[in-house]
Order: sequence, then C-alpha cells, then structure tokens
Amino acid sequence: MLFFEMIIAAFASIFTENLVLSKGLGSSTMIMASRSRKQLMGVSVCITYFSTLCSVILYFIGKLKFIKFDTAYAPMIYTLVVGAVYCGTLFVLIFASPKMFARFKNYIHLSAFNCSVLGCLMINTAENETFFDYLNFGFFSGVGFLTSAYMLKIAYNRLNSENVPLSFRGYPAILIYIGILSMAIYGFVANN
Repeated sequence: MLFFEMIIAAFASIFTENLVLSKGLGSSTMIMASRSRKQLMGVSVCITYFSTLCSVILYFIGKLKFIKFDTAYAPMIYTLVVGAVYCGTLFVLIFASPKMFARFKNYIHLSAFNCSVLGCLMINTAENETFFDYLNFGFFSGVGFLTSAYMLKIAYNRLNSENVPLSFRGYPAILIYIGILSMAIYGFVANN
C-alpha cells in the first residue's frame, strides 16, 4: 500500500508543480519540443536538470545571511545561478564527453534560460523552506514539463490534421488544447 501512496503523491506533485499548465511558463518551448520525440526527451531532461540543480544551489545561497530573496536583486541572483550552471555544464561536457556535448548542446542552450526554469526558481524560493522542498520542487517542475509536453505530443498530429478547420489548424488549436488541459489540471489540483 505504501508504494501505491507514493505513486499517487508523485502524480499529485507533478500536476501541482506543472508550471506550463498552471502558470503558463515555458509553453512556447513545450510546443517546439512536442514536435518530435527526440526533442521532447532532450529538452525535458535538460529542463529537469537545470531546475533541480539550480533549486539546490539556491537553497544554499538562501542560507547565507546577507542574501534575501525578497529584494529587488532576486531576479539577478536567479539569472546568475542559471548562468553559472549553464557555463559549468558546457565546460564539463566539452572536456569530459565531446559526444554527449554534441548530442545535448542545442537542448542545453534552449533549456538553460527558459522561462520555465526561471519561473521554477522564483516560485521555489517564495514557497519552500527545507532542502528537500527545494529538491522536490525543482525535480517535479521538470517532470511536470515532460508530462505536459508529452500530452501535447500525443495530440500534436491530430491538432494539425485536415479534420481541424483551416482557421484553427496548427497553433490556434494547440493553444486551445493547452487551455483545456490547464483547466482540467487546475480542477484536479483545486479539489485536492
């Protein structure tokens, strides 16, 4: 029974912390990533990596007495942390594994400064207090991005098919679909 409860808690966390569907952060990247399975996995893995690692780093920065996240400097701190992780990741991949760098470089560039990562950091520092709160929020934000992008991937071809009226085909149908998904997820979260 404990395993079943953990699965339910994980799904609830994914839907609660789904920044794309609940806050609208990263929807343009999600639409781009949902066009192919390779892009979907690459972007989702990179966003999960950045949101998790940057959240953990921000937890330790928040423990410093002279830095307060409620100041006007908070967005600059978030951007500097993401920039440092971005540069460090590129540096490590270039020298440690050139093949992996070649495989993930486009996804790293796209994912690092994505608004879903920056939004995760802003919400995370405002709502969480413990190390595990930061870690869970960062990780499940990335998994929430993967979940919403996969739901869009499933419907992408149907939304671009000839069965959809020409005036709604493509991007307008995708936006309507995302709106409907957002309302469904919000209804699920509001009832819990």
